[in-house]
Amino acid sequence: MNTLVLRSRLPDGSFRKLLQQVRETALDAYTHQNLPFEKIVEELQPPRDMSRNVLFQVFFMLQRDPVAALELPGLKVSPMWLTNGTTQFDLTLGITDTDEELYGWLEYNTDLYDTATIVRMASSFRKLLEGIVMQPDQHLIDLPLLTPTERTQILEQWSASTTPLPSTGLVHQLFVQQATHTPVAIAVVYENHEMSYATLQRHSNQLAHYLRMRGVGPEVRVGICFDRSVEMVVALLAVLKAGGAYVPLSPSNAAERLAFMVHDADVELVLTLQQHRTSLPESTNTVALDQDWPAIAQHSDETPPDTVAGHNLAYIIYTSGSTGQPKGVMVTHESLANAYQAWDTAYQLRSVTRCHLQMASLAFDVCTGDIVRALCSGATLVLCPPTLLLDPQQLYQLIVQYQVDCAEFVPIVIRNLMQYLDQTGQRLDTFRVLAVGSDTWFMREYHALRALCGPDTRVVSSYGLTEVTIDSTYFEQSDAIVADGRLVPIGRTFVGTQSYVLDTHRQPVPLGVIGELYLGGVGLARGYLGQSALTASRFVPHPFSADPGACLYQTGDRARHLPDGTIEFIERSDGQVKIRGFRIELSEIEAVLRKHAALADVAVVDREDVPGDKRLVAYIVTCNGPPSSSELRDFVRQQLPDYMIPSAFVPLSALPLNASGKLDRQSLPIPDSARPELMADYVVPRSTSEEVVAEIWSALLGVDQVGVYDDFFDLGGHSLLAMRVVSRIRDAFEIELPLRSLFEATTVADLAEVVEAVLLAELEQLSDEEAEYLLSERY
Repeated sequence: MNTLVLRSRLPDGSFRKLLQQVRETALDAYTHQNLPFEKIVEELQPPRDMSRNVLFQVFFMLQRDPVAALELPGLKVSPMWLTNGTTQFDLTLGITDTDEELYGWLEYNTDLYDTATIVRMASSFRKLLEGIVMQPDQHLIDLPLLTPTERTQILEQWSASTTPLPSTGLVHQLFVQQATHTPVAIAVVYENHEMSYATLQRHSNQLAHYLRMRGVGPEVRVGICFDRSVEMVVALLAVLKAGGAYVPLSPSNAAERLAFMVHDADVELVLTLQQHRTSLPESTNTVALDQDWPAIAQHSDETPPDTVAGHNLAYIIYTSGSTGQPKGVMVTHESLANAYQAWDTAYQLRSVTRCHLQMASLAFDVCTGDIVRALCSGATLVLCPPTLLLDPQQLYQLIVQYQVDCAEFVPIVIRNLMQYLDQTGQRLDTFRVLAVGSDTWFMREYHALRALCGPDTRVVSSYGLTEVTIDSTYFEQSDAIVADGRLVPIGRTFVGTQSYVLDTHRQPVPLGVIGELYLGGVGLARGYLGQSALTASRFVPHPFSADPGACLYQTGDRARHLPDGTIEFIERSDGQVKIRGFRIELSEIEAVLRKHAALADVAVVDREDVPGDKRLVAYIVTCNGPPSSSELRDFVRQQLPDYMIPSAFVPLSALPLNASGKLDRQSLPIPDSARPELMADYVVPRSTSEEVVAEIWSALLGVDQVGVYDDFFDLGGHSLLAMRVVSRIRDAFEIELPLRSLFEATTVADLAEVVEAVLLAELEQLSDEEAEYLLSERY
């Protein structure tokens, strides 16, 4: 028996068309069937891989029943199934044709498939064959793979919750109810500033009336430009109460990016502080809450009458866009209210939580989620200073100080905190709801986190997209068996959300089969501001809804259902990535870099050459010699936020392409560890402290030479590495150095000077003998 290697392509048509194509392919192959398979392999010399068979991995065998043709006098002959416990191929389908029936068997590689998967595959194949026999002229995409029971389970039981959410009002109305019920309770805390529910109610009412006077009402956009502060919360509530829609603007964003968002959103007015006015375009109408508050306070402190409905805009948040400009996602009051009710139903917020920690920047919808969860449930909202996020010791002290019992972390922050707790033998027993979201993390980390929490803590992995109002699904420990080395699953949908795993024709795929995740329900955004074509391409008609206007959001995430209905994330299907919790379109960075006159071509990829340190790398093809890394970094910084600036710029003569003309990521070289071209000349460290700091930077940044005037961030540093630098300096010098030190002293020389100042201050507190002994021990 000689093996024939056949290739089939599914045509756009009926099964009969496919049958004709396969018949022609087989007949063509049979004319050369005497050419040994081994000879083909010898001539082609394909790359060998010990993990799979060469040229093909799926084997099909059709044979006549050998027993029927075997007659021996005096003997009764029957087949015996034998197995040697191994398989030559990933998957083998054998079919035997008897006079009465076709019977078949599947042999499979147990490293790739488990028994339950093969049983489901056999069931789907049988269902497919039944559909072909019944209607052989039916279009291939319409042939059935699911039984009626399986289709009902996937589309009705797993994909959409039938539990109705209570209609208790919009989020600003829920806040008013809480402020009326518990006026003296503390609503917001930031550093040494506390504000009660009554005061927050009064201030937001006064500002809401002022905004009404300035013409703010339904569909009117108001920018809110703040760093983390109590004023930020006042402004957000006031805009909602006035009936308008807020547009978050980060003061740290590049001026060009801020100007684009203000113009694109048609912002009528921006609420901010005096110190941030210079960050905004000169022509912007601004109100500085600190400077202009006396005039605002003249307005009524009564809650203004509602003029807004659920279908009106609540906010517009800008996310990374593939065209080189961010895109504004429009979310309604109804969608935001649904998100809160879903959280409250899933987490029992009002009954089990009292103090929430807020860590996300205002520019991200997670911040809105933090604020809404706390203030609509009557809890205290503790705003975490940004410098504490990557300083686990101080972050833990803040959690303990306020007895925080609810928070949503990004994986990078919780990893640092878990490492600190493990080293110091401390726990997170105060939490009742501890969520981790905005990026992928692993099951081994999930289990480790559960071990650090109390028995009453619910450890949740949340998944969501701005286009479907913050959170859509959540995972808790379930019956699904997921190995420690796999990603934490997406989980199941919140009430009010729909989730479907569909194929390229938007039909449900069988359990365990990978498709693309689509989301729908009340939380679905209105679309992208001013981008009707993009909205139409991503917010597609709902294939399973009787409502002609219903849509689903095409997420771009590849996923599958596990046996208990849990959704498992597999990978992205496009150029979108998550870096340290930030959602980034790589093509947006590429579009900005292509504006540089010296660059002929560019490709930006995310790399993780060091485990746990994912970073952006730009591969550039230049016209007349590469510009310095510092120049390119400054060029990008003028148009994009810091988290979108590549850590390294690698010059190439040409981008490597595969046979289909696409970027060959596997051929992109690992960034060179040599010192990049910077503005500052290389200067050798001149003191012990400079040598130690330079060695720490060199090890963490993967750069061979670090000079005393080199900038940490120009070398590719970022906030996570900054925390590791501070940790190693603490170990090397036995001193406590705040994280902000590295953001204020960004060169080796400046940071070494800070270290020496701390050491000197410590030595001045000791006697001469103690100081001499300490120095001898350290050096």
